[in-house]
Amino acid sequence: MNALELLKKHEGFRDNYYYDSLGNLTVGWGHLVPKPSISQLENWFGEDYSRALHDARAVVGEAVFQLLAAPRKAVLINMAFNLGLSRLTTFKRMRHALIDGDWSTAADEMLHSRWASQVGNRAIELAQIMRSGAWPDDLE
Repeated sequence: MNALELLKKHEGFRDNYYYDSLGNLTVGWGHLVPKPSISQLENWFGEDYSRALHDARAVVGEAVFQLLAAPRKAVLINMAFNLGLSRLTTFKRMRHALIDGDWSTAADEMLHSRWASQVGNRAIELAQIMRSGAWPDDLE
């Protein structure tokens, strides 16, 4: 045994984040995870938003995306942010409805999904925006 092995033995290994006995976020062999600053969180959010915007465009294609009203673009971006590209691409009937400009069917397809049952009111609000093409009253 050496100092490294002894330390690893006493710290123990966890591949998931956990809170140590003092309430510090920790991972691995007792590695403290520093609390990110607000600016770091904003940067991460900006990166995630950029990825979601890219994914939303990729799902329907740039030409169709550009024809969507801003609220409908926002719905697609919101879903891309929440689902990621691979899961958003499984909404094939919604995608075809968007390409055809059939907002009602697109909204129905959103609501008739496992995603809708997982996110609840988020799906209901996004489907209403998709159907109407308008921002909800509390966002205007």
